[in-house]
Amino acid sequence: MQETLNTKQTAQLDIGGVIHREFQEKLFNEIKAMQYRIQGLAAYIQNDFERMLEDGTTNKEHINAEITEMDEQYDKFIMELNKLRKQARDLMTFHGA
Repeated sequence: MQETLNTKQTAQLDIGGVIHREFQEKLFNEIKAMQYRIQGLAAYIQNDFERMLEDGTTNKEHINAEITEMDEQYDKFIMELNKLRKQARDLMTFHGA
């Protein structure tokens, strides 16, 4: 019953409405997927650096190289998140204005 109702509602939308609905769903899924990416960024600091330096698992040069990589990944994430925020804001403004 619900599936039929949703199909009928979609069918009543004009092409612009269908495109907006598809865009909104895609945007929602992209924002939701960011939670997994932030977990990946947290991995940069999950290790016990003191222990790793002491037991020789890593060295200061390797940690310094990782800092550069981490900065690049965080900057990329923030840029993508800002892009999604702008798209969400534009969508909400379109419907709210």
